[in-house]
Parts: sequence; structure tokens; C-alpha cells
Amino acid sequence: MKRTIVTLLALTLLAGALLPFSQAAEPTVVLSSMSPERPDPLEEITLNLLISNTTSQDMWRPLVHIELTNAQKEYFTIVEEGEVEVDLQGERYLSPNESVVTALRIVPTATCPAQKHQLTLVMRYRSGACEGGCQWEQFSTDISVQIFRQDPKLAFSVRESTGEVMPGDPIEVKLEMKNFGTGIAQNIQLSTESTVNIPLEEITYLSAFDPPELGVTGSIVAIARFDTADVTPGYHTIFFTLTYEDKYGGVHEKTGSIEVKIKGTAVQEAFLQAEQLRELGENAYAVSDYTTAISYLERAIELYERLGYDELAEGSRSKIQLAKTYLQARNYYVQGDREFEGKNYREAKKFYELSLDIYAQLGNSKKVAEVRTKVQSCEDELYKYEIMQGALYGALGLCAVYGTWTKRKGIVKRLKRE
Repeated sequence: MKRTIVTLLALTLLAGALLPFSQAAEPTVVLSSMSPERPDPLEEITLNLLISNTTSQDMWRPLVHIELTNAQKEYFTIVEEGEVEVDLQGERYLSPNESVVTALRIVPTATCPAQKHQLTLVMRYRSGACEGGCQWEQFSTDISVQIFRQDPKLAFSVRESTGEVMPGDPIEVKLEMKNFGTGIAQNIQLSTESTVNIPLEEITYLSAFDPPELGVTGSIVAIARFDTADVTPGYHTIFFTLTYEDKYGGVHEKTGSIEVKIKGTAVQEAFLQAEQLRELGENAYAVSDYTTAISYLERAIELYERLGYDELAEGSRSKIQLAKTYLQARNYYVQGDREFEGKNYREAKKFYELSLDIYAQLGNSKKVAEVRTKVQSCEDELYKYEIMQGALYGALGLCAVYGTWTKRKGIVKRLKRE
């Protein structure tokens, strides 16, 4: 028994001696400074780390590295591959309550967003009073790294244009580009396309840089000159594409357009007007604005007939006839809605069916399905009305029969008394 007690006391003392190893606090690692203070993408960043031994044991041969997630690997490159041994300035270990500074370097990629990034720092070291440390320990913590960007954001607009010109006269378009971003725009270029081939003669940039550059809050004017010698009269659209680069190599694009007119002879001008009226009419027809469509198309027909374009006039007449037919169907439908709201279900059904016939002839399956639903609603209401009416007549008949029977019974009683 005594031997057992002595053994237990010895084990207790040994556990007490080893307790500091198992309950030692973790070290502390903080980002003490960063160079540069406002880092940009593609710029090497030095992270100065302050490592403090806040444990109760010696820290032998500390090793540090940054551990990136898969997503963070798209935004950062680590300069020092693998673990980096902390320079203890000639000492073999870092005693409790002592501190040391070490540095790691990273490079943000061109696509790294401007925000705070939480990076995981991992440190390994041997801990304890043994020579070289008794056991390996590992510690991890997050450090916050703020990335800034200097991205340009260009917008452009047409400041002036020659507008309407005769064939052979040049078209000049003056465009102004402004930078609403936070960085310089480089390699600015304008390119053009058009609905017909309107050759671009030249683009002149009023800029001191070649190729043009645009700083923050700055503006540049560009003058585009087009040759119209072989361009047919009419309304044409010129499309502009603005491309520029940021300081990180990213390419950005903006688009815009302007409508120009090449004048023609009196006959050509009249034909252009007719074409424009027809287009307006067909656009109104496409959005079911049939009254407006008819108005535009009638004016187009008048010009087509005057110019001798009978086939085009006939095409517009066909469109007008369709518009009038759709108007009639719509009018029946609206009248049906009015009657339905007034609970005149028979009249409502009649108008809905007239509308349904027209839509069926036009082959408009969507409208046919819609109007059929309305007709069914009328039939449902009429069915409920007929049931209620039948019940009412039945009740009246029953009352009449009961009254007759009661009356006859009274007469019989009187006869018996007499």
C-alpha cells in the first residue's frame, strides 16, 4: 500500500513538472508595418512581422510562411517559396517575453481587387528547455493587407457634328473623352463602323501624348473625318468604339453611336421621308399602337403614290388593313369588359366571341387563348344565374302549392261545421 502511494505521488510531481509544456500560451504575431503603405497591383509588398514569445517556453528556430487559399492564389504571388526561417540576430532561441522582427514579401496580381485581404500566416517552432527544443509547435493567425488600385474610367460623347451633308462633302465628328476614374488611361484608341461603308479618312487626337493618355479628371478631344463621296443618300449610323488600357495591362472598352444624313435630290429626299414614315408606322404596329401606325403609314402611302412606288404603297395598305382589323378586335374586347363589369354576361359573351373570331382569323393564338378564358368566365356566370333562377322558380311553385292546399283545407273545415 505504501509503495502504491509513493508511486502516485511521483507521477503527480512528474505531471506538475510537465504541465507548462502542455498549457503554454501561444506566441503573438502582428503586422507591424507594410512597405509601400498604399500598395498597388504588380507592386512588391514587404510585410514586416513582429513576433513575440508570449509563451512560457523558449522558441527554437521559428519558421514562417503565408498560406493562400485557391481563390487568393489568383490575386497574390509569394516571393519566398516555402517556409522562411526567422533571423534571431545570432541567438539560438527566442526567450519568453522577447520579440523579433522578420519580413515576408508578396506581389498582388493585375486583377487583385482593391479591398482588405485576410491572409493566413503560419509559424512553426520547437518549444521547451531541451537543447534545440523539445517538440514542434504550430501557430496560425490572420493578417489584413489593404490593396489599392488606380483604375481609369473613361466616358465619351459627341460634342459637335456636321450632321446633314451633301454627297462628297466630308462629315466631321468631334468627340470628347473624360476620365472619371482614379488612374491614368493609356493607349487610347477610337475605331469606327457604320451601317453602310462610310470610309474614315482620319482621327486627330488633341493630346500631347502619342499614343494618347488621359489622367484623372482630364479630357481629350478627338476629331473624326469621314469621306461621303460614294455614300448613298439617307440616314446612316456611325458606331464608335473607344479602347484604353490601365496601368496594370487591363484593356477596357466603351461604345457609342451617332446618326448622320447624306442629302439627296428632291425626289430622293421625298423617298427618304416616306421610308422614315413607314418605319415609324411599322414600329408603332409592333408595339400594338395601331392608331399611330395607321397615321404614319397613310402619310407614307401618299408619298409613295406621288413618287410612283405603287408596290411599296400596297405593302403599307396591307399593314393598315391588319392594324384596323386588330383595332376592331380590341374594341370588341374592351366592350366585352364593360358589359362584364356591369354583369351583363350575355352581352359580354357576344362581344368576346366577336373578338375571338377576328383573332382566330388573324392566327393570333395567344389572343385566342386569352379571349376564350373571358368567354368561359361569362358562361360560368350565366350557369350560376340559371341555377339560381331555377331554384327561385321552384321555391315560388312550392309556395303556390302550399297556399292552395291550405286554402282547400280551410274550406273543408267550414263545410263540416255547417
